[in-house]
Amino acid sequence: MKNLKALAFDIDGTITDDRRILCLDAVKAIREVESKGIITIVATGNVLPVAYTISEFIGSSGPIIAENGGVIFFKDVFERIILGNRKKCLRLIKILEKEGIKVERTLTDMCRLSEVTLLRNVPVEIIHSIMAKYGIDDLTVVDTKFAIHITEARVNKGVALRVIMEKLGLKPSEVAYIGDSENDVGAFSVVEYSVALANAPDWVKKRAKYTTKRSYGEGFVEALRILGIL
Repeated sequence: MKNLKALAFDIDGTITDDRRILCLDAVKAIREVESKGIITIVATGNVLPVAYTISEFIGSSGPIIAENGGVIFFKDVFERIILGNRKKCLRLIKILEKEGIKVERTLTDMCRLSEVTLLRNVPVEIIHSIMAKYGIDDLTVVDTKFAIHITEARVNKGVALRVIMEKLGLKPSEVAYIGDSENDVGAFSVVEYSVALANAPDWVKKRAKYTTKRSYGEGFVEALRILGIL
């Protein structure tokens, strides 16, 4: 894909292993991609301070997507855009407590601007059933294998990536996305080249244009080779 100008990718489970430890080969590959003049864009469910720090440490030059698309940050002009409404997400927490469901927030939840995150001690199916009971259809609840994210339904990584593409003047044919989870599917739909890693759920793989044979950081490096930029 010689026309690629930007590469966006997830962090947890994509350039890390299942324990969230960064894969050094993936970091090395990101820096090589950057050296070719291709902008790299971090897209994560984590909070902006964490995403910004990781972005700087791995050598990524492009904008940042945090909180599953709820927050965008343009590093070059120090501009932050908040797309999601955290207050709407907190409404569901009150309903869960009313229903006798004990939930625990993640450590980073105190820093979140657009969504709410919970520890994975309540099956997401239970939360979905309560949402159905109360007719809540303006929120989504996703288990990313690292946390449960409560986000506005209108917000996802794809929506945020589209905002970035419009601002940078990028066409879908000039952008690739690599991910491994349900919260990456939205981004798959706004670019021409999407890659799901081997550790992704089967239904997520079906939504991507390409899939890798390897998992986690090794799969990320393989994805770059599939895209022809490594």
